[in-house]
Amino acid sequence: VSRLTRSLVDAGFLLYDHGQQGYRLASVCLSLALSYRAAHSALDLALPLMRGLAEGRRINVGLAVLDQTEMVYLDSVRLSRLGIFRRLVPGSRIPVALTSLGRAFMESMPAPDRRALMDKLAEEHRANWTSIQREIRDAHRSIKDRGYCWAQWQTGSIAIATSLREPTGQLYALNISLSISEPPSDQMIASHGELLRILATSIEARWKAG
Repeated sequence: VSRLTRSLVDAGFLLYDHGQQGYRLASVCLSLALSYRAAHSALDLALPLMRGLAEGRRINVGLAVLDQTEMVYLDSVRLSRLGIFRRLVPGSRIPVALTSLGRAFMESMPAPDRRALMDKLAEEHRANWTSIQREIRDAHRSIKDRGYCWAQWQTGSIAIATSLREPTGQLYALNISLSISEPPSDQMIASHGELLRILATSIEARWKAG
């Protein structure tokens, strides 16, 4: 570990913080993130459509990809209570097993990859795996029947998600979320699920058009 840390310091990826007596990331890491973002032109095509739906319906819209057992937001457009847009910092992470984003992404993965991920999730969520696995199966049925799934991962909000694929084959998960003060009705889920499906179709069409 010491040898690896020394190499990262020499390469400029880590800095030693004498006040904290520990290491912190160097500014070059931000440059890496910006380089990653600049290489994904698909986001530039998707964001105007995501923003249009968020503004028109006063809801949150996010796009994410898988990293290990978490979903990483590539971007998210949110409308605050004051009516001012704010975008979450790209890189925000949420658990695959507990969220509609993660469950929708899993559904479109190749079967061997999905099984391998399920094994990791079973180990990670061992104590609650029986109930979580049941919810994942429910999400599977919902996606097959409706094209989307939903989850109430955090109190006071609901998220509905689906997957979409870039012409290059890159898989994403797209979601919309909104605040709720009572259990969601079937009608509310269906209406927002249809909005999500339309958005996903529009984004994929824009990607194909280039």
